[in-house]
Amino acid sequence: MLKPLAEPEKNLIVKNVMAACYDITKLNPKGYDFLHLSIGFIAHYNLRGFCDYYKTPGHLTGDILKFQDMNQWDNFKHWEKDYAFCMAKKDVYNRICAAIEDALTPKVFVVPTPEHTAPNPAQQQMFLELTA
Repeated sequence: MLKPLAEPEKNLIVKNVMAACYDITKLNPKGYDFLHLSIGFIAHYNLRGFCDYYKTPGHLTGDILKFQDMNQWDNFKHWEKDYAFCMAKKDVYNRICAAIEDALTPKVFVVPTPEHTAPNPAQQQMFLELTA
């Protein structure tokens, strides 16, 4: 029976893979093992070969997102031997994808002015009517 990833281990893998998405030379053996054992990736002989293959900016990020649907392990049922392990891998993979998508989403920052810090009574009434 395969041992599921513990929460600290999950966080380390997500952090490392995200760092590697920005700079592939940051990929460590733990992150490499997670990725090359995921569906769609191949080992490229070793960590150095993997890093060489994914040295083009955006290549690793693109493949991670492209392979997300294949890395859901939905074919495992809760009573099967390695279900918990597969669901832990699914969780890590989805956390990585969510972090990538968040990083790719443009951020809009609004600096409130004094007259826009709180809705006036008429705006509050209109909101209440629209949401009723």
